[in-house]
Amino acid sequence: MVKDADSGPSGSQNTLREAVVHHQAGRLAEAETMYMELLEDMPGNADLLHLLGLVIHQDGRHEEAMPYLEKAVEASPGTPDILCNLGVVLRAQGRQEEALAHFARALELAPGYAKAFYNRGTALKDMGRFDEATADFKSALKAEPRLTEAMCALGSILNEQGRFGAAAERLGEALKANPNNAEAHCNLGIALSELGQRREARKSFRKALEIDPGHIAAGLSLRKVLSTSIPRWHFPMLADAGRNEGYRHAIEKVVDADSRVLDIGTGSGLLALMAARAGAQEVTTCEVSEPLAETARRILSDNGYGDRITVVNKKSNELHVGEDMAEPATVLVSEILDAGLLGEGVIPTLRHALAHLTAPGCRMIPRAATVHARLIEIPALRAVNPVREVDGFDLSAFDEFRVPFYGVINLDLEAHQPLSDPFPAWEVDFRDLPPFASEVRPSEDGTVEVTATENGQVQAVVFWFELHLDDEITLSSGPGGGLSHWGQAIQFFNCDHRVEKGDTVLVRVRHTDPRIFFSLD
Repeated sequence: MVKDADSGPSGSQNTLREAVVHHQAGRLAEAETMYMELLEDMPGNADLLHLLGLVIHQDGRHEEAMPYLEKAVEASPGTPDILCNLGVVLRAQGRQEEALAHFARALELAPGYAKAFYNRGTALKDMGRFDEATADFKSALKAEPRLTEAMCALGSILNEQGRFGAAAERLGEALKANPNNAEAHCNLGIALSELGQRREARKSFRKALEIDPGHIAAGLSLRKVLSTSIPRWHFPMLADAGRNEGYRHAIEKVVDADSRVLDIGTGSGLLALMAARAGAQEVTTCEVSEPLAETARRILSDNGYGDRITVVNKKSNELHVGEDMAEPATVLVSEILDAGLLGEGVIPTLRHALAHLTAPGCRMIPRAATVHARLIEIPALRAVNPVREVDGFDLSAFDEFRVPFYGVINLDLEAHQPLSDPFPAWEVDFRDLPPFASEVRPSEDGTVEVTATENGQVQAVVFWFELHLDDEITLSSGPGGGLSHWGQAIQFFNCDHRVEKGDTVLVRVRHTDPRIFFSLD
């Protein structure tokens, strides 16, 4: 209440009441204008100076707010609320020590003032003085047990200290007291993410953004946790124009109004969208990653296909006809491939789909693949495959982290010496898959006679694939082959093999369900 208002005309009282209503509703410009008008009639009124300084501060103009709050303190030096809010504005300008002095003065005048304890704790937290801040937040809660801002601040400090379990517990208490505290939801999401509970963390960040769409920390934290939920290769895959164009043409050639399409591993939903746009009567797509499945549904809806494409958050081998899809698929689309062709599980996945999810005569995209290989010398990478000595130190223990089968390489970017021409090494027809093969009993696919084209040490074999989407459309993951996102696979041999130009090298090729591998005979 403005102290001089009772002695003024009733119009001033009405204006003040209206200004406060605007202020509380967040209509800061209207409130500021009315406070200014009232201040012309009552220039030394501490309450008006205080309110005007607050509304200007809340508008983000902290320095401009200072003179009004300082005059309010001069007019009423014993009012804790004014001293506390002057401290808040000083803190907003980074003037933490001055802010602390004003909070301390407010607490001298009102020793149990929860707001002053909370704001002093916030300033101390900004300064990294966590123990003192914790004490102030606890004092604030002692004075006002349901002050959820203090509960949230304690949870935030626990996060800063790496005590994520305790933080989650404290923030849960804050949200029981006030379920609509966006800051508490955000801090809980941070704690849950660090505890490995990413699904619950995503929910917390989304709830914070639902309450406060402009909450910067929640938005950034959600992006961070989502970015760790999927492999990075999704982005270069989406940017691979050759891959996208090839699949689009292949899909448009086989899909018609009678097609029932199953897309395995939807990712962004792009291939399912292509099938729906081509006119399929029914499209079902599955995705084991929950965040990807959620996002795919949103993408399908954003593009107007939400009612024509069904996204099932399961692995394909968990799907059931009649439950997840109305009828068996007449077109099967997939791209569950890695640089070495088989590492994403394409063979067992398609084996199950052909047996349980497709109709007789189902059209398949891709139809087949041919693997090509080349012998090379590559000294720089050989030095750490396996890891042995580096700069005079024995680092061989680090080799346990190296994938022993094959890695990924962009051959065009690595210094190497080709020691043979590319040669066909293996092929697979996805419509007629080979029988199950394991590490214990790999499939013997034959021996290839390869002619050395240069003198050197055969240290590795690089291999890639041609992907036959149908009988006419073929994409290559080889060097300069047009598919940019897969790269090539590289397998290092256990020992170097010296060759002279013109020598014949016998390369033995074998495969299991998840990988192709080579040896020298």
